[in-house]
Amino acid sequence: VDARDARSRKVTDCPAWTLYGGRGRRAELHNLSAYEFVRHFHIKQAKYPFTVFNQDQDPEKYEAMLTDEGREKVQKKRATLIAGKDYVIREAGGEGWFPLGHGKLAKPYRHDWVIGTRQRPNIPVIYGAQSSKTEEEQAMRILVLFFPWVNDVADATKEVPFINDLCPGPSERSWKDVLITHASQVGFATEEVKRYTMNFIFTYCLPRQVRLVDGLQENSDNEDLADGVVDMALDEEDLLEATLTHVRGSGRGAEEADCTQSDAEDEAEGRTKLFDMTMQMFGLSGAIWHGDRVGDISEAQERVAALRRDTEIDHDLALQSAKASATAGEKGEATRKTGLLGAAMPEIEVNTKQFDFLQLVADRLMVECRLKDPQDSLREDGAEPLRYMLHGPPGTGKSHVAKFVKQLFRLVGMQESIDYQFVAFQATNAVDLEGVTMHYAFCLNPFNRTEWNAMSPDKAKRMAYWRWVFIDEISLVPADLFARAEHRLQEVKPQTDEWKQDRENKGSTRPFAGVNVVLIGDFKQLPPPQGGYLADAPHALKVGPHCTSKAPDPLADAGKKLMWEEVEGMIELEERQRCNDEWWNEVTEEIRAGKLSDKNHRYLLGEPVEGCRLSAEERASRRRVITGPDDPRLLEARFQEAPVIVANNDAKYQINKDRAKKFARDTGEKLRWAIAKDVASAEALQSQMCDKDRKIKWLQYHPGDTGNLMGTLPLVRGMRVALTEHIDKSPDKLLLRGQVGTVHSWVWLENEPRPSVVYVKFEGAMWQLDGIEEPGLYPIRPRTGEWYLDRRRQVKMLKVNRTQLPLAPAYAMTAHASQGKTLRAVLLDLNIDKIFDSTIGTVASTRVRSRYDVLILRPFPAWLYQRNTSDGPDLLLRQLRGHAIDWAAYRDAKRPCSTCQTCREVLPMDMYPHQQWEKVRANQLGICTACKTGVDPKRRRKLEAESLQKHQCFGCETMKIAEAFPRAQLESKEAETSRRCLKCLQASRTEMQCRRCSETKPHTEFEMSMVTMPVKGILCLPCQAHIKQQTIRQWGGFFKCKTCSSIFPNCAEGGAQRCLNCSSRDSWQKGEHTCRNQHCKRKWKEAQPKGGKRQRYCPDCRRK
Repeated sequence: VDARDARSRKVTDCPAWTLYGGRGRRAELHNLSAYEFVRHFHIKQAKYPFTVFNQDQDPEKYEAMLTDEGREKVQKKRATLIAGKDYVIREAGGEGWFPLGHGKLAKPYRHDWVIGTRQRPNIPVIYGAQSSKTEEEQAMRILVLFFPWVNDVADATKEVPFINDLCPGPSERSWKDVLITHASQVGFATEEVKRYTMNFIFTYCLPRQVRLVDGLQENSDNEDLADGVVDMALDEEDLLEATLTHVRGSGRGAEEADCTQSDAEDEAEGRTKLFDMTMQMFGLSGAIWHGDRVGDISEAQERVAALRRDTEIDHDLALQSAKASATAGEKGEATRKTGLLGAAMPEIEVNTKQFDFLQLVADRLMVECRLKDPQDSLREDGAEPLRYMLHGPPGTGKSHVAKFVKQLFRLVGMQESIDYQFVAFQATNAVDLEGVTMHYAFCLNPFNRTEWNAMSPDKAKRMAYWRWVFIDEISLVPADLFARAEHRLQEVKPQTDEWKQDRENKGSTRPFAGVNVVLIGDFKQLPPPQGGYLADAPHALKVGPHCTSKAPDPLADAGKKLMWEEVEGMIELEERQRCNDEWWNEVTEEIRAGKLSDKNHRYLLGEPVEGCRLSAEERASRRRVITGPDDPRLLEARFQEAPVIVANNDAKYQINKDRAKKFARDTGEKLRWAIAKDVASAEALQSQMCDKDRKIKWLQYHPGDTGNLMGTLPLVRGMRVALTEHIDKSPDKLLLRGQVGTVHSWVWLENEPRPSVVYVKFEGAMWQLDGIEEPGLYPIRPRTGEWYLDRRRQVKMLKVNRTQLPLAPAYAMTAHASQGKTLRAVLLDLNIDKIFDSTIGTVASTRVRSRYDVLILRPFPAWLYQRNTSDGPDLLLRQLRGHAIDWAAYRDAKRPCSTCQTCREVLPMDMYPHQQWEKVRANQLGICTACKTGVDPKRRRKLEAESLQKHQCFGCETMKIAEAFPRAQLESKEAETSRRCLKCLQASRTEMQCRRCSETKPHTEFEMSMVTMPVKGILCLPCQAHIKQQTIRQWGGFFKCKTCSSIFPNCAEGGAQRCLNCSSRDSWQKGEHTCRNQHCKRKWKEAQPKGGKRQRYCPDCRRK
């Protein structure tokens, strides 16, 4: 269908074989066989402009241009344009397309069709190949498919003959003879075409009994298909290019087509805001750390000097010892040494709330040890296992208390991983508590939530003994993972377990199989990247008891139900222990609540604050945004190796590379680059060219896309590095992903692209490997991991194996990785894209002990941290505190409902046409879509972003969407102080005072819409009737609405003599349109084409 002109769509013809034969003599196309042509090119309709303005404004946008006759037709608005007469193809071609040739057969189509390039090679489907029953048919198909030909004699050459010359002639009696003669004279253009041909012959032409059945046979797709570019030799220019960091979102689709189609799908036309912000950070990073300024690096120099002392290492013995330790940790055979029963408990200092939590744990421990009767427990139901939460803002000592709990368990002789287990979602948080990740503890597949890793009998037995599970940083735990962990406990706990069955409740199974579960964290921090947020209400609470719809993700919803229904209570820590800086605590609390004040924002930026009486010194200390790359504070010792906290991985890895170069220059140590080895699979080799240039681009990808292995890893003795994979899970080491150490030394053979082993020193470690005389020194060897060029597809096929050291510089991290840590000093980037959660600011800004330990790298807009936080965490905390929640009001705030005037059913707003819901908002009766049209709608009405914007109702103190408020309340001058939702107005205005007669009357003596007006805009029915009898000149202080025809005081006028409820017609915004459908009248925003046909109907009506 030719749909270029929406006013006159028509069925058109596109003979693919004819257009292939008429492709012309261009070097890019002429020597391609039909199979290769379809693999790399496609036929598409040529675009031509509909207005002279469009052609003059952007001629490169169109493949065809208007002729003088076409210009005249367009200006006279004559509808039909004729190809070749009114518009002609651009003979020079353009980026990504070529015109057809000038042959006789192609001429009728050359002004309507062009040859376009594919961003990603296609796999042609050969229809009817199996129907070839004779050798003649098979030979003909091979000639036509795999050898180039043309249908114009003028374009023919010896290698690319005219199609008629391929037909059997006097000298060749059959197609088979033609094939043999032509193949022997011309041959195959490339080895790739030869392979395609042989595969076709093997699959379709050989007798059935010798065709491919199982495995790979000779002449199969993988015959001799191996990656020939493995360990590349890079010169200085190649290395300079390889050490760059690729950033998606540049808008250069053609240039970045080799970044796989998944990248191209991620990038909208034109640059994204995130790309621009990331590139700005790249520039700032270079300006700060590429300069010659040297700060106070005495600590780094001392560390490097200490590493220069020779350490005797038996490399073979050290590698064997490390392998044995890692194997034992992977199998879960190693256990941590624990304290002895009766050992002295160290003296601890805790505040009141922390003591309450420790007392709660001790109370439950005494009940299970039969030292206390359940009836004497501190809890109401002392017989039930403990399912509690320890909640508090960052820096209130949650991890501090958890360590005391661990000491208590060791004191009474309990063994970790047998009697209790500390877990966390992220490895970095697990290491801080000397625990393990949830995936490892519960034997869950981290890459596929539907698969369960096999458990050894020993590990299953250990888990069956568990009585306590502590989950740290619970806000980061995906809901589906939470549900899977609970299911695993139910699976391994035997039915005979004392606590699994609730015998008083008909023997039902307890949640978490009766294990005591303690959750630690802050739901006002970062949510998980995927898998469902535990602080989101379960589906049943969102939709109500009468709704039969199913949860979109049942597994995640099961986890939410566990969180909302089975956790019995919470203890909240409030006293700040990490940071005693009152002003900085005030700033972080404002960011945490999504209400950063303009005053503190101006202090942070160093801008003048009206009415400020602080001293110059105090004001200067509150300026945490740097003045520029030359800010002297960047040279302070605390910031020399302070990590930079950023929002995305692209910026993180570029900053890491820049700071590694800076570290090498400052310390005088040599910088060396370990280059990864990428080996493409057969599928990847068939998909695209995997040459040296392409692989250099692969080296630019950040490790998050390449199996957590860097393409180019900078190595400097004494440099801080972080593990990018789990290395050793044995409890005494816990060398998990994110663990930070120092490069000690390496073994690097000459002419090798990477070292065979790098020794990393982990400070404070007490363990020591055999063959190494220094504690805390561990050998890191290159590892091979897999990543996919089509990694964002549901079924990944294009695999690449990468070999590299699992290390990365530790000078920058994402906000997710920093959560739960206390850092000496940090450098922050708070200027994030709006697509990121604003809680990034909360996490990043609360890692330090005072304002002096923070520098913000660039200015940021205040509104980013003035967006109110989501209501899910607040509702969950209310639930855990034991407060009652009005779920009907919650649902009405998200999706207001009204009773249909016809069917009398209570239906949500999206089941009403726009015009009818506007009546509901004005306190009138509306008719639902089904009753209005007589048929059940296939889909619900779509809402604009403006309709879903939240506002606070000052009646019920609830945040509700705009559709829950009358327009009069939103448009009123007093909206910011007295705005009320429709439900509150209906409940409170049973009686109202008339503005004219000043009498208080029942609401029945007013028009229904008067309920929605401001207090000074209300007029009773008798007063309206009296005013209507007067002449307009006597209407002093009143007006008649042009839309609803009611009389109102002037204070209720929204503009153009329309009341506040009807004033939306006058408040037109750029790009806003009103649907012409009389039953809809919806307003929507859409950019209209310049000079093109204007859309008269909204998207919903256009789909009907």
